[in-house]
Amino acid sequence: KKAYFERVCNTLINELGDRCELRLTVQTNGVLIDREWVELLAKFSFSVGMSFDGDAEAHNRTRINRKGRGTYAESERGWRMLLDAAHAGRMPVPGVLCVVAPGQSGRQMFRHFIDNLNVRNIDFLLPDVTHNSLSATRKFVEQCGDYLIEVCEEWFSRADPGLRVRFIRDITKPLLARLDESIPAVLHPEVRLFTVSSNGDLGPDDSYRPLAMRFRDTGYNIARHRYADLQTSEFYQEMMQATTALPDACDGCVWRGICRGGEKKHRFSIRNGFENRSVYCSALYR
Repeated sequence: KKAYFERVCNTLINELGDRCELRLTVQTNGVLIDREWVELLAKFSFSVGMSFDGDAEAHNRTRINRKGRGTYAESERGWRMLLDAAHAGRMPVPGVLCVVAPGQSGRQMFRHFIDNLNVRNIDFLLPDVTHNSLSATRKFVEQCGDYLIEVCEEWFSRADPGLRVRFIRDITKPLLARLDESIPAVLHPEVRLFTVSSNGDLGPDDSYRPLAMRFRDTGYNIARHRYADLQTSEFYQEMMQATTALPDACDGCVWRGICRGGEKKHRFSIRNGFENRSVYCSALYR
């Protein structure tokens, strides 16, 4: 609820504002955005990410309400309200997250976001699958690669440096670092993202929770443990190992320093943990 949301924001600012650089962000599908929400988000200078699954046809296939109806129109209305507030200088410009859908045209989706919704900051996320996922077939992986290649080609064709695509930036930054040694190539950043659940339980990024029980029920809680405790935990050590050391299967690959093994969760299997190539290895290579 809005009143509770506002109290939480005030508490975070009052308790943490003079201790650290506090950044407030929220990810939303935009369906419930109204003038009051825009006022709240602007008041606390929120960075807002909008979740779209593509154009209206693609979005309405997967983002449906309780009556089974697509929600693209509601999401677009919320997006334009946020964009208007940003253009008026009241809040940061919002960005878009879109999950790659195998079989769809990355070029078509990119054009829709840029030309129809006036998006300037966007990222395309590979679906969260592991080596144990039945959906992660060779065709599935190759179609995801096709999608991202089309996005890259469209982005390059526009030659617009103000149009930011995060996954492309993450590829080009270490490539440029190898050309200019004054730019450090941070290939394996430290694990620094944690989830605090509503009951105070502590764990890794939410997207790791479905991988295995050890990432879901860690036994750590914000009322009883400190950051130093987390650093000695088994789940933290396992994730640090996966972050700082690539699997043996990556040895000898010319692109290992660019893709950095891909997302850790895409390397996971029940048998070997993170000691596998990414499910998307062939797509990333392309």
